Amino acid sequence: MSTHNARQTVSAQSTHVLEVLTDPAACGRWAPIAFTTDQSPGERLQAGTRTTLRGRIAGRNVTFATHVVAADERGLTLRATGPVRLNVDYRLTPAERRTLIEAQVALGQTRGITGAIIARATSAILAAGALRFALRAIAAEAEQLQQTADDALPTMRKRRAA
Repeated sequence: MSTHNARQTVSAQSTHVLEVLTDPAACGRWAPIAFTTDQSPGERLQAGTRTTLRGRIAGRNVTFATHVVAADERGLTLRATGPVRLNVDYRLTPAERRTLIEAQVALGQTRGITGAIIARATSAILAAGALRFALRAIAAEAEQLQQTADDALPTMRKRRAA
């Protein structure tokens, strides 16, 4: 099994980071591997969610049965089983208006030649920096949400004062 780690400080509150992590449409934009999900549009990932992810790795179609273990103010933890096993953990540590994201992807091979090929390809993608790239994309989306929320505050204050 190989383990890949990355960290990123985000100029956004942890609620906005969690919003990006648990939105399947957003996940499709920042995930290192393009995928589709059977999750209904607008439905958020939450603890106990089970969904199927489909994509391509190393030129092969792959399907993962995914179980969300936790999705709360501390982060997102999920397990995905397919041609390889993935244990994915995004830990969030808030500090005022910033959030530290610490990501870990543990990769385990399942049986067979296909599992070996997919495991090696996935490990190479992660080792090449895909997890760091994903964290930068998560940060950009969360910071945009934070900016939108900040821009809305003066308007809300004016309405309350009126």
